[in-house]
Amino acid sequence: MADDGAAVDPSAAPLLVAEGIGKSYGANTVLSGVDIEIHDREVLGVVGENGAGKSTLLNILSGVVPPDTGRLLLRGQEVRLKSYRDANFNGIFRVFQELALVPGLRVYENLFLTHEKRFSNYGFINHAAMRRRASAYLEEFEHGWIDPTKPIDSYSFSVRQIVEIIKAFALADLLETPSPVLLLDEPTAGLLADETEFFFRVVKQARNKTGIVYVGHRLGELLDNSDQVVVIKDGHLVARGSARDMTEEQLHQVMVGRARSEFLYHEDRQQPTTATTPILSVAGLSQPRAFSDVSFDVRPGEIVGIAGVIGSGKSELGRAIFGAGKDVAGEVRVGTQIVSTISDTTQAGMGYVPQDRAAEGALLPQPVSWNISLARLSTEGGLGASVMDGGREKRDADKYVDLLKIKTPGIQAAVGRLSGGNQQKVILGRWLAAGTKVLILDNPTRGVDVGAKEHIYSLLREQVANGLAVVLISDDLLELIMMSSQIHIMSGGSVRATIQTPPEAKPTEVEMVAHMV
Repeated sequence: MADDGAAVDPSAAPLLVAEGIGKSYGANTVLSGVDIEIHDREVLGVVGENGAGKSTLLNILSGVVPPDTGRLLLRGQEVRLKSYRDANFNGIFRVFQELALVPGLRVYENLFLTHEKRFSNYGFINHAAMRRRASAYLEEFEHGWIDPTKPIDSYSFSVRQIVEIIKAFALADLLETPSPVLLLDEPTAGLLADETEFFFRVVKQARNKTGIVYVGHRLGELLDNSDQVVVIKDGHLVARGSARDMTEEQLHQVMVGRARSEFLYHEDRQQPTTATTPILSVAGLSQPRAFSDVSFDVRPGEIVGIAGVIGSGKSELGRAIFGAGKDVAGEVRVGTQIVSTISDTTQAGMGYVPQDRAAEGALLPQPVSWNISLARLSTEGGLGASVMDGGREKRDADKYVDLLKIKTPGIQAAVGRLSGGNQQKVILGRWLAAGTKVLILDNPTRGVDVGAKEHIYSLLREQVANGLAVVLISDDLLELIMMSSQIHIMSGGSVRATIQTPPEAKPTEVEMVAHMV
């Protein structure tokens, strides 16, 4: 990012310093002696495997949790942040990995949540002024088409992610913070290429008057958009340096302790299904204002990809196939059984991993063991099965924690205490434990580090080789191209093209995009 005109003065005092930061939960040490500095007009990239301690570090920097050891210096003064709101008033703002927006509230209400007094006259909130200010910010950040008066949950996950990003910049401006600190936790994980490009344009503009901490798993993206990079492994800071002096391969080696298997997920020769009868059939599926007349089949031992830009209807299609959509017409069959509700689909052997794991997937306050057993219980007699067979619940949890390499203090730990990538693995383990025949995956590697991605790809290949059928919905075109045997490309709610992707004739990302826009 050195070519955008923002000069970094290495002799200037840093905006924010974290010294000797340590944090433990019981016997589990999450961070130990971590030191970082955030300078004005600088982007500090932070990388590490899932569970390395990155999100905990951001929680401490943003006042969500206090450190056990160490201290924070903000503009040269020691601060003790008591809450995220306290951090805001001290000039620290964050884009959370799991969206911190409130379903049911309107877009403008979410943008200024807890800061309504800024729009208060004689004790009454001026909602019209809030709407005008929200519209101005949406226009400024090139998303004026978003209606600030609509409920936030009426928009797709990707749009909500953009609103979350705009909110951080808007609050910094609203509170008139000189040289704010922006903490970005996987901000592009749910974005498509055009939205990601927009985001980094905003970052380049913002860094002229702020310091930014950017946690990311897309190593090339992080190196291209950071000035300095630090690597955290097992709670320790193990490397730091200039982004221009590092490569993706070097970062991967430091993060996971081994070289990256560059072509691991190219091996779709491992998907040589001989089945001719579909295990999943979707026929004429339609949902008002989402998608229409979608039909395709998936055979046992096959991965079928679904691609599309924001608003294409691909995520809504995944929910509808699983039985979670409203006003859905058409037919979904698992084998010979017609299914239309979540109860139907789970009983028939279908599973679903959503892209918004906090809102739709993992039950964060519940333990890992209970979350993994949840789908099996729903097909084997409900909650009573858990009470009667606690031993099996423990065996399942132990098995899939080991198989999926889930980093957790124990199987009784609340899922909410795990990193985002490990929460994703818990949801995946839930369906594998249930003996699922058909698995709908919506961005299954969102927010997952490169080492964990390789492991998930390898595990999916193994399960598919044993007869699992997968519908892979993803914003990562390379992931779709290399994992799928065919890809249905959606645009405007319809399937506009179906591309076969045999190992010897893979399409390019450019060819895919040509059908998407």
